[in-house]
Amino acid sequence: MKNEINRALGAKKQENEDQKSDWTQVLFEILIKILTLGFYHIEKHKKQ
Repeated sequence: MKNEINRALGAKKQENEDQKSDWTQVLFEILIKILTLGFYHIEKHKKQ
C-alpha cells in the first residue's frame, strides 16, 4: 500500500514538472512571436 502511494505521488510530481516545462515552452514561443512581430513592424515603418 505504501509503495503504491509513493508511486502515485512520484507520478504526480513528474506530471507537474512536465506541465511546468510545457508552460515555459509556450510562454517562450509567445515571447518570440511578439518580438518577431514587433521587429517586423519597426522595419516596415522604417522603409516608408
